Amino acid sequence: MLSPSLQYDQSVPPHSSCFRRTRLPEIGMMPTSEAAHPLLMIAEDDLVLQRLLKVTLERACYRVIAVANGAEAVSTFQQHNFDLVMLDIMMPVMDGLDACAQIRNISTTIPILLLSAFSSMEVKLKAKHRGASLFLHKPIRPTDLKQHIQSLLQKPFCIQVAQQRAALK
Repeated sequence: MLSPSLQYDQSVPPHSSCFRRTRLPEIGMMPTSEAAHPLLMIAEDDLVLQRLLKVTLERACYRVIAVANGAEAVSTFQQHNFDLVMLDIMMPVMDGLDACAQIRNISTTIPILLLSAFSSMEVKLKAKHRGASLFLHKPIRPTDLKQHIQSLLQKPFCIQVAQQRAALK
C-alpha cells in the first residue's frame, strides 16, 4: 500500500516505474502528473541514437519529444513549453548551432544542451556564443547525461544563464 504522499505516476511509458513524493493536495485540487515531469526536446538526426536517448530519458521520468533536424527543433520549440532542449550539432536542414541561436532568441532562459562528437575548442566557443548552456561530447554515459540535465533544470542555474547571455550582447 502506498503512503498518501507517495504517488505512482502512470503518465510515463509502461516499461518504467516512477514514484514521486508530493504534498497532499488541498481540498478541491488535484495534482497534474504532467507538471511533475519536465518536458524535454531532443533534436538528433541519427534515429537509433534519438530512440536510445528518448527511452533513456523517459525511463528517468522525463517527457520527451524528439525531432530529426534543427528546423524541426525551432518549429517544435514554438509549439510547446519545454523545460530543456538538447541539440546535436551536425544535422541536416539546419544544424544544431543555428537552431540553438534561433531558440535562444525566442527564450533567454531555456537550458540548451548541445551534443557533438566534434569537441574542438572552436566548436565549443561557437556553441557558447550561439547561446548553449552546456556542451557535451558524444558518446556520453546515460548516468552522466541525466546528471547534467538535472543540473540544468535547477532554476537558479537558468537565471544565471540568462544573465550571462545578456552580458554577452
